Amino acid sequence: TRSNSSIPQDANCFLLEVRAEDEGTPSLSSSVPVNIAIVRSGSPPVFENMEMTGSLEENAPVGNTVFSVKVTEDSLPVAFGTPAGMDYRSNKDKTFVILTNSNDAKEGIVSVGSESVVDYEKLSPFDNFKFLISATNSDGTSLMTVTVNIEDVNDNVPTFDDEE
Repeated sequence: TRSNSSIPQDANCFLLEVRAEDEGTPSLSSSVPVNIAIVRSGSPPVFENMEMTGSLEENAPVGNTVFSVKVTEDSLPVAFGTPAGMDYRSNKDKTFVILTNSNDAKEGIVSVGSESVVDYEKLSPFDNFKFLISATNSDGTSLMTVTVNIEDVNDNVPTFDDEE
C-alpha cells in the first residue's frame, strides 16, 4: 500500500522491513518499515527544431536521404517513426521513412522509403509532401512537422498535339 500521497500511482513501490540486532545479552533488536518508490522523472523527447523543410529531385531512388532531424541528448533512448493516420498530405504509402542513424542515436534520417517513384507531374496541384514524424521514449511521444518539396527535372519527352 502507498502511505505517502505524494507518490504517483504509476510508481513502482517496494515495502521493506529493516531490522537491527545487537550481540548483547539479552539480544535487543528494533525494526522499521521502509517504503521505496521508483518514480519516472523524465520527459518526452524534444526535437531541436519543431519543423523541417527539405528538397528532393523527382525520381530519387529508394534510400536517398532528404535530411536529418535531431532530439536533445536527454531524450535518449528514442525511436523515430511516421505515425499512421496523422499525415497532412501524401505520405500514406510511406513514400518517406525515418530511421535512427546507426552512428548517432539522437538523429533520425528522413529518406525515400517507397518503391513508388516520386513523380513531380503526378503531384499536381501540389509540389510537396507534408507529414508528421514522431520521436518516442519511455516518457512519451513528440511530433514534428516535415515538408519535402519535390523539384521538377526534365524527364518527360515532348509530345505533339494532333492537329485537325
